Amino acid sequence: MAPLAMATLPAFAQTARLGARDVRLAALRDPRLGSRPARPESGQHLSSHFTRLLAGASFAAAFWKRSRQTARAALRATSKADALNSVKEDGYALEKLKDFQSDLEVVKAAVADSGYALQFASEELKDNAEVVKAAIFEQPQSLEHASARLRGDTEVVRLAVAKDGYALRYASPALQEDLDIVHMALAQQGYALTYVAEKLRADPDIVKLALQKSPRALAYAATSLRADKDMVTFAVERDGIALRHASADLQDDPEIVKLAVAQNGASLDYASERLKKESELKDISERSLRRFYRKASFFFKLLALGQLLLRGRIALSRAWRFLRRKPKESE
Repeated sequence: MAPLAMATLPAFAQTARLGARDVRLAALRDPRLGSRPARPESGQHLSSHFTRLLAGASFAAAFWKRSRQTARAALRATSKADALNSVKEDGYALEKLKDFQSDLEVVKAAVADSGYALQFASEELKDNAEVVKAAIFEQPQSLEHASARLRGDTEVVRLAVAKDGYALRYASPALQEDLDIVHMALAQQGYALTYVAEKLRADPDIVKLALQKSPRALAYAATSLRADKDMVTFAVERDGIALRHASADLQDDPEIVKLAVAQNGASLDYASERLKKESELKDISERSLRRFYRKASFFFKLLALGQLLLRGRIALSRAWRFLRRKPKESE
């Protein structure tokens, strides 16, 4: 049992780590997460969390079972055919298949199942463009495990950032300041601005491209642009919470704050202490939050109705199958 546990735990820990990162990335990608006011429908909110918890527990149990099966198969693998079957089931099995980490066919099968399995390939195959492209196709951020040469290859990096702008993080410094690559990454994910070369984060055109996709990416713009009224106006008109990343002077600018609060009432929290006390801005904030509550309430009522209809449909389907089966049983 000890070898099996040792084979299973690394894959489970790796998936847990990646899952946590995906949650953090999701919070970045959704500009509403992390700053929205609490919803009034607390019962539905808790129910939703409980449902997610059950789904997560179910996934964890299924993953653990699959990891055990895959690890057991990987430990038994003595031939290339066994190795191929193992990595096709779970690419992470490549970690335990030491004798096949330099085998092109086995590694390609592994990265086709999970791009992150590239980290277990031999250094030679990490420098193989065909293998790295296959990994990137499945998981763009597996670019992290490619060789330094391929992380500086324009074609490979373009493939990665076109699918996930965050992959720019693993590109070579030269490509992080390549305008074509940067434009492609920001068009896909505005928050990729954090991985753009520092000199380009002071370029108004580059920063505006990021803000069009993710207004809160203002946080990663150069200090001079966070103090630029036109740039901050551009951001807060799209997402009031971007006011959080404006300079102190602009957080005390009534015109900027009014625009931000009208877009998102919660952004008043990021205004200067002086403007937080302004009755006009407080009124605008309250109206904005009321609109949000109404929309949220309507959305969750629709969601609850959808769940009810789905459960009703499932119940009717089961009843119908039972009624159709009953006469056969009586015979």
